[in-house]
Amino acid sequence: MATILIVDDREICRDFLMTLLGYGPHHLLQASDGLEALNMINSEHPELIITDILMPTMNGYELVQKIKADPQLAKIPVIFYTASFLLDEAKLLADTCDVKHVLFKPSDPQLILDTVNGVLGITEPNLKAKKPPKSKPIDKHEKLSSKNRHFSNYFSEIEKTGEAFTAVIKETLRQSTKDEQLLNVHEQLSQTFKQLSNVSNQLVALCELNMNMISERRPKHILRLFCESARNIVGSKYCVLGILEKTKLKHFIVSGIDDKDFTGKADIAFLECGLIKRVLSANDILCVNNISEKDKAEFPSVHSVINHFLGARLITSNHLYGFVYFADKNDNAEFEEIDCLITNTLATEIAMLYENIDLYDTMQRHAAKLQISSKKADA
Repeated sequence: MATILIVDDREICRDFLMTLLGYGPHHLLQASDGLEALNMINSEHPELIITDILMPTMNGYELVQKIKADPQLAKIPVIFYTASFLLDEAKLLADTCDVKHVLFKPSDPQLILDTVNGVLGITEPNLKAKKPPKSKPIDKHEKLSSKNRHFSNYFSEIEKTGEAFTAVIKETLRQSTKDEQLLNVHEQLSQTFKQLSNVSNQLVALCELNMNMISERRPKHILRLFCESARNIVGSKYCVLGILEKTKLKHFIVSGIDDKDFTGKADIAFLECGLIKRVLSANDILCVNNISEKDKAEFPSVHSVINHFLGARLITSNHLYGFVYFADKNDNAEFEEIDCLITNTLATEIAMLYENIDLYDTMQRHAAKLQISSKKADA
């Protein structure tokens, strides 16, 4: 059994790791920022630290610097766990402070388990038969204005952290041989903060969607919630999502189209559409503005006539789960690059979440088998 400290200012991220790693024989600790973590490290002496980078009070980079400066703590392995849009910058920062592992959010659960087991020298995970912690119920009727204020504060903290990073990087520049690279990291981080500010409203909606979905365990309810919310985030008239099971559709969700119009075979007809076939075979987002009359004719008759199309595969490192597409923006404008970026993020989020549900079910079944075996042994 190892003592693992999870450091992240977002409770949702801590809860996810606590749940995932909680099935192993580990003693888990958590802290909401680097300063709280440092006090815990001195008293608990963990065998592994998993930390976010962007945090208020003391960020992950500063935390590692403090750990490495203390001979009694310097050998504790650290894993950076950071947002995917900062992955390249995080890897560079990791190199400068001797952190050998970087994971991004959202990350494949099995990759997280494999990385933790590898760092700890564990060849096979040893899951315990215990119930996962219950997700904290979310008030579905909470006012959006309250969440807007919450995430406005969150973005303010990110900006403060960016200023802290500036100070850290300037100090490191005096001692490091990677001056130019670190300066580029600073410039990229600054640009990232500007981009965050420009799309803050969409990010607020995306974060709200994630918080609502994380408390839901029923696959079809999650997909329906995603489909309706994602359409609003992108600002499109229609959103269609399909989960494949071999050559058929296991789940088929529509938003903006009256699903009462479907006869039971209309969803299968979608798989024959040329644009859907291109989405499933593409390696990237498929954006087609002013689609051809031939492509329009291939959609089932229950589908309204559309002019602009934006689709993505629902895929993880392990499996292709299906597709999602948006059609026609509310203002009838063409889809732009920012729409492609948002669609890519949404598709990644729902694919990973759907895979997590399967992992959750597997863990539940494994725990049930262990409990049954234990009862038989006691009998």
